[in-house]
Amino acid sequence: MTTTNLTFTPSTLPQTSTPWNATDNTTLPSYPHAPPPPSLTDILRMYPDYRIAQDLGLYGCSVQIAVGTITNLLTIAVMTRRTMMASTTCFYFALLAVGDLMVLYFASLRRLLYVANDHTDIYMKTEIACRVMDFLTYLSYDLCSWILTAMTVDRFVAIRYPLKAAIVCTIRNAIIAIVIITLACIAKNLHFIFTFERTEGETCLPRDRHIDFYDDVWPWIDAAFYSFIPFSLLIFFNCIIIHCHRVALKRKRSLHACGSVTTATQGSRLAGFNQRLTAMLLVVSFTFMAMTAPKVILIIIREDYFEFFPPEGGINIEVVARYSLVSAVFNFLMWTNHTINFFLYCLSGKRFRQELLRMIVQCLHRKRNTQVFISRQRQGQGGTIPRRGSNSSVVSDDVAPAPAQLPTETEDALSRVNRWATVTFGDRSAANRN
Repeated sequence: MTTTNLTFTPSTLPQTSTPWNATDNTTLPSYPHAPPPPSLTDILRMYPDYRIAQDLGLYGCSVQIAVGTITNLLTIAVMTRRTMMASTTCFYFALLAVGDLMVLYFASLRRLLYVANDHTDIYMKTEIACRVMDFLTYLSYDLCSWILTAMTVDRFVAIRYPLKAAIVCTIRNAIIAIVIITLACIAKNLHFIFTFERTEGETCLPRDRHIDFYDDVWPWIDAAFYSFIPFSLLIFFNCIIIHCHRVALKRKRSLHACGSVTTATQGSRLAGFNQRLTAMLLVVSFTFMAMTAPKVILIIIREDYFEFFPPEGGINIEVVARYSLVSAVFNFLMWTNHTINFFLYCLSGKRFRQELLRMIVQCLHRKRNTQVFISRQRQGQGGTIPRRGSNSSVVSDDVAPAPAQLPTETEDALSRVNRWATVTFGDRSAANRN
């Protein structure tokens, strides 16, 4: 284990480097053309752990932002469709995708730019950015955590108290819940705007009188608000939801045993829709807990398990490099959680897959209709259309003949998509409900 003292540089560094400790009275020889002394970052780059951490921040974050932007926008587009917005769970899923985008652009993108710009945080160029960026970053994390918690409570009410669900589980109440959650998250993180300041080295740090609070108190407050309380609620309500589903399955079997075909069929359709939504929620909830818990635990145990400052003095560079790698891996894991929800919906939600395919087919159909309309317009102009050439003179081109068979206007596009989805997925009841 390599320990680098602040007074003396490591033996692997050039002897012309400046001393680490400004209080040391040792005078090093001065050469007219001596190279500049190595920075702490230059020393850390000698360790493979640190280099891997930097590569993960550069290339891993790039992939996360690219994939996460596309998938979360697709999630918002699908979840806000008319057939999906009838459920408050889909409304929460759409808001969760917005929160995921905030995390990717306030946290992951910030890390990417920091590594790409030679460890220079471009967000710290102004005093306002220094105070606002940390506030927005923590706010986005908390919003995602509590939106997922609110969605779980909403699903619990819908399953445990189905007769009250029509009154409690409404879009209006969901909006009220989101407003309350947002205000609570703002109140929890507002102190960043008033207690942080930009230093001469273009870093953003708390003022001296607040350092003890951020070292000893704030990690526990943040862990409780972002992790401990939401995790406890998620585990509690999800266990009840699973239990309620087991009871519902037993009731479904009893209806079939009694020979009530009509009631059993209606109950089967409703139960199937609720089961698909609940399956999506359970998968997302447990994935969230599994992928964010390591980072929260690391922050809590950091001072006890990583001895950055050994008793003999100095900085343990090897420990710093190792911690950089562990922190980078856990950050990557946490940010990946905000990227893969779309794939979890596709794997666990049949209704989501159907709506996604319908949306894609409708977009292609709309594009085809536009092309047919343009072709008919050209036909109506006698086979020629005016076109402005490169020399600003008007020329005429022959129009290609129209297709032999065109779709009739009387055929409903959505009906054709529904029939196609029915044949593809074998779910006639789901297609007819739309």
